[in-house]
Amino acid sequence: MNQGINKELVKKRFSHAAKSYDDYAVVQKSMAKKLICLLKEEKALHTARRILEIGCGTGYFTACLLKHLADKKLKDNKILITDISEEMLYMCKERMKAHGFALDNMDFMQLDGENIALTDIDLIVANAVFQWFNDLKSALFNYNKCLNKGGSIFFATFASKTFNEIHSAFNNTVCSKKRFKIGQRFVSAEDIGLFMRESGFADVKVLNEFKRQHFKNPRELFKAIKKIGASNACEVSYLGKQCYKEFIEYYSKNFSDEQGVYCTYEIIYCYGRKM
Repeated sequence: MNQGINKELVKKRFSHAAKSYDDYAVVQKSMAKKLICLLKEEKALHTARRILEIGCGTGYFTACLLKHLADKKLKDNKILITDISEEMLYMCKERMKAHGFALDNMDFMQLDGENIALTDIDLIVANAVFQWFNDLKSALFNYNKCLNKGGSIFFATFASKTFNEIHSAFNNTVCSKKRFKIGQRFVSAEDIGLFMRESGFADVKVLNEFKRQHFKNPRELFKAIKKIGASNACEVSYLGKQCYKEFIEYYSKNFSDEQGVYCTYEIIYCYGRKM
């Protein structure tokens, strides 16, 4: 659980990052492509009539989804596209226009994806969103209620080993003496599978992978995190000059290779069906 995530701050930071997000969301884009592959492999798009997307962001995943839906008759689908940020929704809508998708069968709604009460949904999708939830188990339970019998949920999110390097640098320097902890802790792959089953989903599958992203130096890493609106996860600039200096030095020494400094993402791809 991520109890204590400030949703108003999340909304503010993602809204501020709306225009820079696509330039820095390298990992999130790769997740979107793999999630689409899983949807195709499981033939989840063949019978889904009403689709709900949680957290569309700038619409990269949304566009990928609609391109594959276009292989069949897109007009047969109704798609509800949501995000907590009004600016992100605007970017997503403009992206759909730029791709030439007709908006007649799409509804765009600003809301917190953790608190949705809908019915008559056949497919729920979400890419790189659930790590911002305070209570994922409760959200999954609600999603099960949203779905029609036989409906399914497919999502990709970050798991507990994400940003291990940042947490290690914090815990092994004088920064650890600060009264706060750095960033949020992500849910483990094991807990995600458990939450899915306890929420009433059947045929649950949880797949994980690790991706390492490289940067010239730690400052570039933190800049990239800020530019995608994710600085809730690892805000380090407020540590103070001495702590920040020691943090940077430790990170550079312990988490670098010939390509530069790196950070690791543990990515979970999960899906299940409502019985």
